[in-house]
Amino acid sequence: ATVEIENTVKRDEMETVEEPIIDSDNEINTEIVLDEIANISKAAIIHEQLSAVINVSEKITINLSQVDVVDTAVLQLLTAFVKSRQNHNLDVELLNATDKYDSAVKLLGLNEELLSK
Repeated sequence: ATVEIENTVKRDEMETVEEPIIDSDNEINTEIVLDEIANISKAAIIHEQLSAVINVSEKITINLSQVDVVDTAVLQLLTAFVKSRQNHNLDVELLNATDKYDSAVKLLGLNEELLSK
């Protein structure tokens, strides 16, 4: 089995950064869903999403069910986010990872930090 780790940047594909989603009760959405392609071209967006909830006291859930391509830039962001929250005794859960995501994590030796439950 091969693992596709994409490492290309296409500036024209960069999206605008979204604010954290706030529900009708004025609470921050504590689930982040990564898109099919989670690579360096989306790193700024993912960084903004993670930064918006880094200090939220509720458990943050990162849904990985759509990830088809992931690169080292995004895995580095996720690692830093998970470690930061753990260092501050804040919960984070990585859920529903695809086989391609798990393969990339294992290939880079980030099993302890980034394997989903």
